[in-house]
Amino acid sequence: DSIDPLRDIEVINYELIMADLTTCENRLAKITKKAQTKDKDAVYEYSILEKIHKCLLEGALINTIDFSQEEKDYVKTLNFLTFKPVIYVANIKEEEINDPSVNENYNKVKELALKTNSEVVAISAKIEEDLSGLDKAEKQAFLNDLGIDHSGLDELIAKAYAILGLKTFFTVGKDECRGWTFKDGMKAPECAGII
Repeated sequence: DSIDPLRDIEVINYELIMADLTTCENRLAKITKKAQTKDKDAVYEYSILEKIHKCLLEGALINTIDFSQEEKDYVKTLNFLTFKPVIYVANIKEEEINDPSVNENYNKVKELALKTNSEVVAISAKIEEDLSGLDKAEKQAFLNDLGIDHSGLDELIAKAYAILGLKTFFTVGKDECRGWTFKDGMKAPECAGII
């Protein structure tokens, strides 16, 4: 019956840690014998999994471990939930949309996001609901009346694309105009392959 975003985040993180712990222990059970035979790849994976296991047992997220870039690239392939980037979405009141920092709970989430190298987006669910039923011109007029440039949902999409390293290009033809998502840094011939 109370609003406490840090408590809610802690509960969710605990559930994610438990899921990752199960994944890690299952993977360790499979790789341990192979690592004992001095298989180079197995020894490497075992050493990383041991770091991860220790971290999870301490109740910390995997993304808090100080991995080398090579280790980070390898851990990405293991698909642990607590290694993935995080965006917190804070639901605020309509009147707080121009200055979310007046909301104490938003400030708590923002402080946590800074500590954990995460992102936070302030959204007013009521405003987003109101925007969903409007056409483009009405939407822009509504946003102008509120004194904001874009909706919270637009900001969330932009941050999600940025955190995932994604961009969009468009193709225009006689019959359609279409957007295509690509990884930042891809060259034009690679992007053409997406089409």
